[in-house]
Amino acid sequence: MSKKKKHLIELYLKYSKYLYTSKENLKANETFLRASYQSISDDDFNRIISDYGISQFTEEMINIVDSHYSEEEVKLLIDFFSSPVGRKLVNKSHMLKISRVMNDITLARQDELSKLERE
Repeated sequence: MSKKKKHLIELYLKYSKYLYTSKENLKANETFLRASYQSISDDDFNRIISDYGISQFTEEMINIVDSHYSEEEVKLLIDFFSSPVGRKLVNKSHMLKISRVMNDITLARQDELSKLERE
């Protein structure tokens, strides 16, 4: 993928609010996991959390968009999500897809924390 296309995809993710919503969900998830795994040291907990953080999510989203849309299509998505009707759509949907990805991240984090807790 070209740098230009990657930049366009990042803009699409911004306008579609995927990244903003994901960051909020990840923060809530970290709070829940910290409370659930109190016996894990802060260093180990922070290492696992950072392994499955927003940067991983962002890269996964970029790769998904790259595999499904051409550069021209990404430009059209940006145009759409920048429009009034696109902004309205963003405020009404996308939560289900984001929740599914967040659940996957949560499960991965829980697996790592459970392994540490058993040690």
